[in-house]
Formats: sequence, structure tokens, C-alpha cells
Amino acid sequence: MKYRSNTYIFIYLFVKDGVDGYLALSEAVSAEKCRGQAFNLGTGQPVTVVELVKQIIKSTNSRVAPKILGEAKGEIKHQYLDSTLAKKILGWSASTPLRKGLSHTYSWYKKYLS
Repeated sequence: MKYRSNTYIFIYLFVKDGVDGYLALSEAVSAEKCRGQAFNLGTGQPVTVVELVKQIIKSTNSRVAPKILGEAKGEIKHQYLDSTLAKKILGWSASTPLRKGLSHTYSWYKKYLS
């Protein structure tokens, strides 16, 4: 497995948490609670690409040895989302830790695509 760098940091969100966030948003839009607002949906817990890869390897019991290739030109290095407003107005916050989300995702792929 190859990836570019260990300095890239992102916020990862389990798909069910994202769906729950959009459902909360749709209810708030119907009730006109959020007119003119923009919402970010995220965990608030940044993770390096290297840590993500390590957790994927652990979750899948893989024996892959990652290889860092260097920086990618034009790549966004850090992307953070602040979901404070979503919690305040929508009552939403992510509830699935990264490790658990990866485990659920891997199980789903094994079940449906093996």
C-alpha cells in the first residue's frame, strides 16, 4: 500500500453519522431553525493519513506494509471541520469513533462484496 505523506490531517466521518446529520438538518430546515446558516458535519477529531492507514490495517487484520512516497502537489494538507453550530442548532454530533466506523465498514464490504 502506498500513500503520499504522514503530514496530511483530515476529519473522517462514519457514513451513518453523516446521514443522521443530514436528517437533523432536514428537520431543522422544515422548522425554519437554520435559515441562512451553513453547517459542517465532522467528529472534531483530526487524524493523520498514516494513523488512518494504521487503523485500517488493524481493523482488517492485514499484513500490508505501507510505503510513504512523499508530498503530492496541490493536495490539501489539513482539513478540519467545526461542527459546533450543528450541535447547537441541530442537536447533532458524530457518535461513531473512527475505529468502530472502520470496523463496521470493513464488515459491510466483507458481507456484500466478498
